Amino acid sequence: MKTKRKIQIKVVGKESTECIRIYDNLVRCNICINGRTCVFWTTEANYKALTFDGVFTKRDSTGAVNTTNVFTEEESS
Repeated sequence: MKTKRKIQIKVVGKESTECIRIYDNLVRCNICINGRTCVFWTTEANYKALTFDGVFTKRDSTGAVNTTNVFTEEESS
């Protein structure tokens, strides 16, 4: 039986490194898939739209600005 993947996105906030700062509207996010964390960036407009749509639910105790619920992959047929 295949293990179901668990996915969660945590918003870290505005990036402060010099090479990213020139793109002032980027928000740094971490996507966690079964414990493996990868970094990606989204625009501030996309982040605000996803927040408005209720994708991001809360702040958490890890220092993330915002986070999603943990989504568990459904069985594929």
